[in-house]
Amino acid sequence: MSVEDAVESGKLARFAGLVGVVRQTDKLLGVAARARTSTARRRGRSRLAELTRAAVSLDWVDSAVEVGGELVGASGRVPDWDRGAVTTTVHTHLAALERSRVDSPLGPRAREQVAEHTDGGRRPALLIAPFQPEDANPGSTGFAVALRRAWTASPWNDDLALLPRLVHRPLRDFDTDVWAIRGALSGFPVVLVYGRVVGERVVPALAAWNLLPRSTIGVLDTAFPAFDLPADTDWAGRLRLGDHLGRMFALTAGNLGDWFHLLTHDRVPHLHRLLPADHVPERRILATSAADAHDVLVTRTRLGEHRTHVRQARLLAEGGLPDIAGATAQTVLAELTSVADLSVTERVVLLRELVGVFGLIGDDENLLTTERLLYTASVTRV
Repeated sequence: MSVEDAVESGKLARFAGLVGVVRQTDKLLGVAARARTSTARRRGRSRLAELTRAAVSLDWVDSAVEVGGELVGASGRVPDWDRGAVTTTVHTHLAALERSRVDSPLGPRAREQVAEHTDGGRRPALLIAPFQPEDANPGSTGFAVALRRAWTASPWNDDLALLPRLVHRPLRDFDTDVWAIRGALSGFPVVLVYGRVVGERVVPALAAWNLLPRSTIGVLDTAFPAFDLPADTDWAGRLRLGDHLGRMFALTAGNLGDWFHLLTHDRVPHLHRLLPADHVPERRILATSAADAHDVLVTRTRLGEHRTHVRQARLLAEGGLPDIAGATAQTVLAELTSVADLSVTERVVLLRELVGVFGLIGDDENLLTTERLLYTASVTRV
């Protein structure tokens, strides 16, 4: 499946969360399977990644000492490093660290808690930052609470480990605070949901990192449209908006979880199957995203192209895209009848999976053809 197909399918979206799914799929493909092209590299770069590259490219010409594994530079040139100069520089650095620790958006023992709840990084951590200061208060009914409630109620809530209130304050400067959280939780796969209220609008956002194995991407940031904030007296309207944001982020984070578990543990994506049958647009877009994830998988594992295409056809069929699924399955079927160097066992496995695909989409003609080929291959194997 191409990114263009995913974007085209995005026109079916009933709410903005699916726009986020399409955008993040486009970015994930850009930084993984298509990382060899300059267009994909440009698409995959986030603002934070650019700032990081700029920071590490600076020429450090001033004197420095190492404190706790970090290079601590003096504010100006120091001709001779005597004990007093070193002490002053170290104390200044430690004071800065203490200030950042006091003002950190993360609670105490954040790293230990993430390691415990994610089984050492075997599943991503889901962090939801307060949108407003009052969201952090006990008993709050703010947007962060609505997001946590929506995630807990979703059938796929075990795919990511929700750590409620680990981020204990709103993110004031998005770039700086996301960078601080990423640094504190380095090495762990993390999905961070955050946002702010600006005047009469709610501006939501999502950042994620360490979701693609062996990827050099910094932070995957997904932009969402701003939403009009109902009046203070319109509590019903605010609750509806909270529910809307909750569904939006539950789908987006769940889709990222599908990508992570596929590329890390080879677990077949299932988000599209867990949605109710009447959520047709959502199921279609999530199935398309799952099929796109296999384009990345085939470049990172020994999964053959035929097996990959059969899996994609199955996902698209389950997601309610019978025409695309049928075309993909027919292509594989035609190749199987002409390929001579395929083992009998592999041919039987692929034909069995194709029988399931043609059965799902109700293609009786190709189903009958595939069943005959399967019977012949099975007899040959015996």
